[in-house]
Amino acid sequence: MKFNVLAVLIGAACLNATSALASPSLNDYIDQSISDNYRIKSLQAQHDLEKTRWDQEDQFYLPSFSIDHTTKTHMMDGQEQVGIRPFDNRAHESNVNLRSNIWRDNHQDVQKMLGSKADAAGMNVEIEKSNIRAQITTSAYNIYLYERLIAEGELILEKARVIDRDIRRKVKGGLAKASDQTNAEVLINDMESAILATKLKIKQLHLNLEQVSGVPYPKDMQLAPKDVHSLIYKTPSSGIESNKALVKKSLDVQAANQSIDAADNWMSVDLYAKTKADDLTFSRMDSEVGVMVTMNLFNPASYWKEKTSAYQHSSEKYMLDQMHADLALSLQSQLSILESNHRLLSTQIESISIKDELIKERQNEYQINQTSLYELIQAWNGYYTAIQMKTDTEATLVNTMLSIDVLTGEI
Repeated sequence: MKFNVLAVLIGAACLNATSALASPSLNDYIDQSISDNYRIKSLQAQHDLEKTRWDQEDQFYLPSFSIDHTTKTHMMDGQEQVGIRPFDNRAHESNVNLRSNIWRDNHQDVQKMLGSKADAAGMNVEIEKSNIRAQITTSAYNIYLYERLIAEGELILEKARVIDRDIRRKVKGGLAKASDQTNAEVLINDMESAILATKLKIKQLHLNLEQVSGVPYPKDMQLAPKDVHSLIYKTPSSGIESNKALVKKSLDVQAANQSIDAADNWMSVDLYAKTKADDLTFSRMDSEVGVMVTMNLFNPASYWKEKTSAYQHSSEKYMLDQMHADLALSLQSQLSILESNHRLLSTQIESISIKDELIKERQNEYQINQTSLYELIQAWNGYYTAIQMKTDTEATLVNTMLSIDVLTGEI
């Protein structure tokens, strides 16, 4: 019997452990959202396209090989020749050509330019991944904070309703004023309305989150309180050099600069071989192998291409400078908001502590008839309002900290 009981306990423990392991994590949810995102797939395809162009230039030396085969029929003039039917005098001619560009003076410049473009296209993928990760994390953490607020609010509301029932009994017995009952009802309605508003806020957060992710948000999502706490109180970075949009723009500037030198191809060297066959018999007289050197002594198209590339580089460089200034200003603003809300959160935590003491004092005073039930329920209402304000501040801190992480390239 003891063995059976032990087996049941072990089985239940294993089942609970399996259920806990099966619960999705936020990172798993984000990874799934990213893998199913069509915009990311599109950007990845664009990255693959740019890499293919780079590969093409990297293997510029691969030869081209062609064969053209012609079957000729000689038309006869006048009468037929003895023993020869019309159109029987067919001939076959084949030309085989092989050509390979073995050197081009702007090859390395073109290769660098295409490499920078490929890296910029790859950075577009990373930017989109960061945005999705930041938006989903923001919504998920806010949902967690507001669900915790509702749970605590419903506990407080239940205590307030117990006090309200006591007030009603006292009013009926003539031991309390009717206004106490009315005021208690107002306070309870305020708390109920606040909880309902929070539930609607959670519903909107769910909609926003699923719109970004494209994947339904799991009801059994596991979030650790320490993760939210760590994010709120982490020390933010103060540099924007790793900002992914800024890195991408730097690559655009780099590619534009490299395109100036890549615009002009002054000299190229090609290796070629060709031969000719009549009636499938190769002719040594018509076969040759050689090296062809091409020099573009004057090409207006290259001049204008180089000039427009120079202007494009200047434009990209100015945009990079402006982006750097804008991002630096945005980071300063977010850091200022972060500091202000940290100070606000500290005062709100202190206020909650004071209100908690006030509830204890009024509870003691009520026991010795020094305070009314209405004053006690009012203290609970003030306590809930303080928790609600604290939660709103924590949600703002989550939003601000993740905005900073995007600005600094940490996410």
